Parts: sequence; structure tokens; C-alpha cells
Amino acid sequence: MIPRIEIHHAEKFELDLSDEELSDEDDTREGSKRVLGSKKEKAKTVVINEPVVIKEYAGGIFRYLREIDGIKQESVIKSLNPEVNLKAIQNAGESQGKSGSFFFFSYDNKFIIKTMNTGELETFKAMFEDYFLYLTETNKNSMLARIYGIFTVYLEDLVPIHLILMKNTLQWVSGSRDHVDCLFDLKGSMHGRLTKLKGAKPTTVLKDQNIQIKRAQKLFLKFTKEDRRRIQKIMK
Repeated sequence: MIPRIEIHHAEKFELDLSDEELSDEDDTREGSKRVLGSKKEKAKTVVINEPVVIKEYAGGIFRYLREIDGIKQESVIKSLNPEVNLKAIQNAGESQGKSGSFFFFSYDNKFIIKTMNTGELETFKAMFEDYFLYLTETNKNSMLARIYGIFTVYLEDLVPIHLILMKNTLQWVSGSRDHVDCLFDLKGSMHGRLTKLKGAKPTTVLKDQNIQIKRAQKLFLKFTKEDRRRIQKIMK
């Protein structure tokens, strides 16, 4: 439980700086609002006194999954620091898929934070043990998306928000999307699975029918014999 939250430099977050939300610490008047903190720095602070409860599911197990992928706790905290993620949070929006989930990438592109509905949460809780055993014992080289945490945030008078923390599968590409030639979201179906290419960028998400087009144009992915053998083994 977090009983009190202080948001420093609140003007960056475009928060309403009403008197009720502000700390009484070292304040001066500026119109009908109070400016907090050092007068020299003219810092503004919003204080939320409502208790915020964050429930973490299987925290120890998710930490283990992060550790076997070489991700330390300090790295997660640094990547998700609100101050450095301000721009990403402000630009966050609904996903391109049909789920309508709200998501954003961490500033360093290592992680994705995405909302889940209650049905998705319950489904994952039911399959979590199998997911964990699969990644740690059955198929350690699996290409399944890496999930690094599940959380529920409770705030008074608001519907609980379920969040999922995932690895950004693109972050391994030299740390930049500039090295991406094509990006595909494949469902194994050809029905409605075409992305229009007019104005498309290398990072535009293409679909199953686009692969057929690229195959016909002989622009399809080319793997070595060893790559094909390894990928087929992992998928099987």
C-alpha cells in the first residue's frame, strides 16, 4: 500500500494544482494557486493522500523469470521511472489490435506496459503455472512473448486497473528500430490480414497477406539452413 504520493514538478504532468492537492511545505501564493518547494526552483508538488494499493501477482516467480533473462530489479525500476517516461506516457494510446488496450513503451524501449481486462487476467492466472514451466523447463528457447509482471492498481472510487509488464521484442535489435526491415504480426489466417502499404514505414506492422505478397516479389525472409532447422525445432 502507498498511503501518500508526492508528484514533484507536477506542471510537467499537466495536473490541476488546486490548494487541496498541494503540500503546505514552503509555499507561496501565485494567484489562486500555491507554488511549492524551494522558491528558488519554483517547484510545484501535488500530494495524493488517498491510499493506492498495488497488488503484484506471483512477484517472486516473475522476478525469477526476469533474472534468467538477465534483467535485474534495478534495471526495471530505472526503465519505469515516471520522470523519464513522461513523454511516453503522454503519447500512450490504444493498441492497434482489436483489444483496445492502453499501452506504452518504456523510454529505453526495453518494456511494454499494457492494460488487461478482468477476463484476460483470469485466463492468464489459470495458465500461469504451465507458462512458467514451459519457459523454464520444457522449452527454454521458446519464442513466446516474455511476461515479466502482472499487477492490479486499486484507487478509491475507481475501477481496479490490471497491468501487464512485457519484454519489448524489438529492443534486442541493436537497441534501435532503425535496424528493422519488416515487422509482422502473424495470426495464421488470411481473412482480413492485410496492411495497406501506402505511406508504410519499416516499423509498420504487416500481416499474413503481406507475407504472401513479399514471397511473390521474392522479398521474403531468407534464412540459412541452420537457422531454419533451429526455428522449426523451437516452434515444434
